[in-house]
Amino acid sequence: GVYAAEVSALPAATAGSGIVDSATTLTVPAGATYTLSGSKTYTTSATIDGTLCIAPYDGSATSGSLVLTSPTITIGGVILADGKGYRGGSSFSSGADRNNGGGGGYGGIGGTASGDCGVPGGPAYGDATSAVIARGSGGGGFGTGEGPGGGPGQGCFQSGEGGRGGGSVHLNAATISRTGSILANGT
Repeated sequence: GVYAAEVSALPAATAGSGIVDSATTLTVPAGATYTLSGSKTYTTSATIDGTLCIAPYDGSATSGSLVLTSPTITIGGVILADGKGYRGGSSFSSGADRNNGGGGGYGGIGGTASGDCGVPGGPAYGDATSAVIARGSGGGGFGTGEGPGGGPGQGCFQSGEGGRGGGSVHLNAATISRTGSILANGT
């Protein structure tokens, strides 16, 4: 299905880069890098031979995710959403327990932190069969106090922030051709 258009502020294509972002076509040529987020619809085609980066989650509804809709999508390059999801140890994370290194859960229970202060990971959220694809949750922070992302600590280690979750990528097309990569790993 086609989703309602939500578009974040987009960078202008660099003159001479060969990047085309119009109502009909998205073209990111080899060697070029372009950043998008939100919901984008192209009436003819989307061709990514360079790198299409997803804007990192910043608390706005469209950041950290991309819904790309076009009759034809060709990926010979990379769609890169690594570390573009929820921040580690932050209140944005959907993992329930983010203190002392417990991982957030998406599609499965988050990992339990190791060591004496290890806490269970966050509960699973999201559904592999749903049309809605959520951002990945960040890893838990750890610390001896109110760390930058760790929340109240248990007296273990030094303060630290967990890694960011992967962003979400949702492709809607009659034809998808992929020889490149779609990456949405946590960092």
